[in-house]
Amino acid sequence: MLFNGEEHEKFYNDLIEGFTPDPYYYSLFYLLSLTEDTRKNFHKIYNIAERKVRPQCLRDPWQTGTTIAITRLALNLFNGFTGLNGEFDDVRNYTADNIFCRKDLMKYFFQAIAIRFE
Repeated sequence: MLFNGEEHEKFYNDLIEGFTPDPYYYSLFYLLSLTEDTRKNFHKIYNIAERKVRPQCLRDPWQTGTTIAITRLALNLFNGFTGLNGEFDDVRNYTADNIFCRKDLMKYFFQAIAIRFE
């Protein structure tokens, strides 16, 4: 599996430890482990106790262009989220040309897709 450094790998492995193998959760956890910002704000994106994503996090001030792209793909792979008809985000932001415009992240995005659909 491809990781963006030791922190990415450790955070991901810590999240999946003891978790029932599930490609939906594993792809979510993989992406949300990708950067320091998504790791630091993981609980603002996903509530482990309730096993729920928080799409409203897309409006949080800590979000950057990079973390928004990561969060959008993570939510979409997890449950098909596409902005809830504009309530939290514009559905057009979930098209491939908007999510995959980050060439530096593309290999990790494809790894997350492989995790989800293998």
